[in-house]
Amino acid sequence: PRTLKRVVVVGGGPTGLFCADRLRHHFEVTVVDPKDFFEFTPSVLRAVADPSHLSRITFNYREVLENELGVEFLLGQASKVDMVHSATGAGRGTVNVRSSSGEGKLHFDYCILAVGVSNGLWKPRLSGETITGIGAQGLAAAAGAEELTLDGRRATLRSVRDRIANSRGVVVVGAGLVGVEMAAELVHFFPRLRVTLVDGAPDVLPQLGEGARQYARQWLQQHNVSLRLNKPFAPEFLGADEVVLSCVGTKARGAGLLPERTSLRSNGQIRVNQHMQVLYRPSVGDRADEVGMGAAGSLGGSASSSMGEPEPGSAASSSMSEPTLGGAASSVSQEPPQGGAEVGRGSPRMPGGGAFQPFGQGRIFAVGDAASVEGVPTAQMIYHGEEMASVAVANIEAAEGVISPFQLSQNANRELEPGTPFLCCTSLGPLDGMFSTQTELIATGTLAAIQKQMIEATKMGALKGDLACSALWYPVH
Repeated sequence: PRTLKRVVVVGGGPTGLFCADRLRHHFEVTVVDPKDFFEFTPSVLRAVADPSHLSRITFNYREVLENELGVEFLLGQASKVDMVHSATGAGRGTVNVRSSSGEGKLHFDYCILAVGVSNGLWKPRLSGETITGIGAQGLAAAAGAEELTLDGRRATLRSVRDRIANSRGVVVVGAGLVGVEMAAELVHFFPRLRVTLVDGAPDVLPQLGEGARQYARQWLQQHNVSLRLNKPFAPEFLGADEVVLSCVGTKARGAGLLPERTSLRSNGQIRVNQHMQVLYRPSVGDRADEVGMGAAGSLGGSASSSMGEPEPGSAASSSMSEPTLGGAASSVSQEPPQGGAEVGRGSPRMPGGGAFQPFGQGRIFAVGDAASVEGVPTAQMIYHGEEMASVAVANIEAAEGVISPFQLSQNANRELEPGTPFLCCTSLGPLDGMFSTQTELIATGTLAAIQKQMIEATKMGALKGDLACSALWYPVH
């Protein structure tokens, strides 16, 4: 049975829609996004080289969410998320949304922030976002002014492809997962194009094991990709009439959403605990108010709630380099541990003694690339994002006493534990690929290429509500 409680999901990427799909069976769900379309990020590299592929990895939000899934969609830009405090501790939250009809407030019982990151061409650019980094000036003219509509996104990718097709060569900066995939797509769809792959690392795919590195390196060399490794990009690498594609660097989109600056890490990611609840460092007065409401950071309005954090004073240790697409992930460099106590126990401390507490009575969550989990290193990859999303969903359901038919475990109060598997399916053009963990190469060649295509097809089907595709993916998280 559905409750009357409303969950607002800010961000309609893969992790945001994962949350919306799982929660729609028992809650009123609203998805807020400034774009009118969904794009399956792992497959966008192929859409750069082959723009016709874009139609296979996109859909209109309203057509699918409202017409097929029964989820409300609001086209607009979220600007602030906060809680309305009450003496009983049962306050509701609000999201400020700017849409074509003006500014408004959207009320919620729970909120999930899944706003992701921006990284140049590899994700649709929102209002105010520009292509930055190496080669940005050369691509700025080709890229459209805005990509909030599918037509705008398609126009940008076609313009970039035309620029590539009319150039003498392409320099791909970054030999991680994204750069390797991009180079492979280019040599497949533009066999006469001169492709150079540049990175300061001594080998390609430094985040993977030797087997995967060797397979990718040999594949690139066999397909005449010039490798310039062990030295960073320099202008002399760029020949006449060559295009630069930067495959490094991301920028978090969480800034400005939360009133507490302590909720953000230095790289802009949102701090969350292992329940995926957003954290902040309260002042003494704020902490007294929070405890006085009887919430103590819990969802149930009681300090003894199963979702509640331990009392302030206990301690724990806390825990982007490259954009990650195609099921690929980047190595993650986290800030140094703080506090030195056991990971996952109590509230992480800041220097000076202040402990982090769940913000907004623990009713505001963050998942995916936008979030940084205290004490648990994660990678910017959809598998990790969906695992984080499943934890947030399970905890919201537990707070309302909902028993999900998709929950295989009775452990309702879930935490994200260290050691989430690092599973990576990397394309080497449409006909080859690799499936690996962070250390082991599991499958290569046509088998891995077909696996990547099946992931794309079944993921898109599940996001659109196809029962068979959904049944295939439900047991994974």
